[in-house]
Amino acid sequence: MADIMPLVKTEELQWAKLKQIWDQHLDPKYINLDEELDELVLLYVEPGIQTFVHYVDSDVALICTAEELDVVGFQIEGFRRSFLQKHRDVTRALESATRQELAQAHVHVPT
Repeated sequence: MADIMPLVKTEELQWAKLKQIWDQHLDPKYINLDEELDELVLLYVEPGIQTFVHYVDSDVALICTAEELDVVGFQIEGFRRSFLQKHRDVTRALESATRQELAQAHVHVPT
């Protein structure tokens, strides 16, 4: 990631669609926590549209629509190994969520 130059500048990304989704308190359309890859994906549009990722740091990438450059989701690599270690507040929130709440959100929690 460190040696790759982004094709799109962060300032060019559009936030209106994501803001509208959050203002309406809509849940992601797709959530996947891949245990093997240690990657969390939150997508606020239906999967299948053409998107790209735009890294904002070593762990976090914004998922953006290819045509409009709308930010429509997040991809967090090294979710357990790195991200949760850096963001203890997220760890506490996940620990306080019940397994039923996580299952309803389609987040796989190993038993």
